[in-house]
Amino acid sequence: MIPLAECMAGEYDVHALDLPGFGRSDGPAEVLSVRELAEWLIVWMSDVGIHQCHLVANSLGCEIAAHVAIKARERVATLSLIGPTIDPQAFALPLQSFRLIQDALQEPSRLWLNWTVDLWRAGFSRAIGTTREMFRDHIEHSLPHVTAPTLVIRGGNDPTVPQSAALMLTRLIPRGDLLVIEDEPHCVHYTNPLRVWGAIREFARRAAPPSS
Repeated sequence: MIPLAECMAGEYDVHALDLPGFGRSDGPAEVLSVRELAEWLIVWMSDVGIHQCHLVANSLGCEIAAHVAIKARERVATLSLIGPTIDPQAFALPLQSFRLIQDALQEPSRLWLNWTVDLWRAGFSRAIGTTREMFRDHIEHSLPHVTAPTLVIRGGNDPTVPQSAALMLTRLIPRGDLLVIEDEPHCVHYTNPLRVWGAIREFARRAAPPSS
């Protein structure tokens, strides 16, 4: 998320956090569920004094962000979901793994290096356990309850979130909009952060203008 965060930091206070047990953050020995990660994020926001924000997430993070937007509605001015997982019509580990490999071949080598370091820091058991929790959480069950204006962003070449899935998930959101950025992969926020930032900024200004 850092390239996108760097684009945003020119105009906003930005927090790009590591979830418990990931990156440089300490975490419990046990693997946390998606709901537990969302609850942790809400507590963290309170601890650092964030009363309301524009919440941006990618992939599994979209599942977490959706729970935050439901459980702490007043804290989320807008929600941006980049490549939300998992495609409800392809809810099988072998198929998702195949799609992930297809996408990985499109992603830049520097991102591969980031993934490798992140997996090493998290540890194999936490990475596998969190993947299991991702499959246990169905984002399509959460999205109808999200009341915040929500922008769904899809890379046009993303095999993990095909156009049919992006359309389906967007239609579930009461105030949802879909943007497809052509010729980009799943991690479009990494490969084209300026384009993604421009879309998020415009959506936030239109959907939740600052109070006078």
